[in-house]
Amino acid sequence: PPMMRPQWSWGMPGGPPQGWRPMATMLRPAAPCFMPPAACAPKDPHGRDFDLSTVVVNFANVGWHFGERVKRRSRGMGKPVMDYEGVRRCVQHLTQQMRLKVVGVIYENQWGMDGEQEVHAVPEDVARMCEDSGGSVELTPRLTGHQHRSADDEMTIKCAYNRNCRFMDNDNYRDWKVGLHQDNVRFWLDRCQDFLQMRYYFDTGLGTFDTLDGNVPRALMMR
Repeated sequence: PPMMRPQWSWGMPGGPPQGWRPMATMLRPAAPCFMPPAACAPKDPHGRDFDLSTVVVNFANVGWHFGERVKRRSRGMGKPVMDYEGVRRCVQHLTQQMRLKVVGVIYENQWGMDGEQEVHAVPEDVARMCEDSGGSVELTPRLTGHQHRSADDEMTIKCAYNRNCRFMDNDNYRDWKVGLHQDNVRFWLDRCQDFLQMRYYFDTGLGTFDTLDGNVPRALMMR
């Protein structure tokens, strides 16, 4: 039944009865939540607590951006665009500045540059930083078939889903929000992406790495 306002108004003797509130206060709607759906609740759509101390990083995405933007490499130059120095700077920032646990995802035997040297694996110091933070390096198997051409993206999403944690990639994952075969993972990505996905950039003049944090309050991000 509708809430009835006690029969009293300003100017009447005796003061307002207990529980009396002005009609404007009683009818004022609850403040809307402008945060992403996941941010308005302490748990994900499956009822699991978020782990905001861990981030899954798509190493190839980070290394490619560094090689392209900072090192000015492109396809056809005879060297891989992917550069592990960008991954190193990313992991250093996440583990040392942000105190996050880093789980790196990358194809096994990933060809890339490290300084002036061509390598086919994650440098030992980068892997050690991940492990020392409490994380790991997860290797994506190289699979044949058109449907597996972005297996590292899929693995990044699923590693983050299984940990219910943040993930870092500048890809918008638009296709994955439609094409993921597992309904529970696809629903989680659709509902939680805005809250959990971390973006980044490299300053092309300085070569420095930093995150793009948006306008979500830090207190909520660390909840």
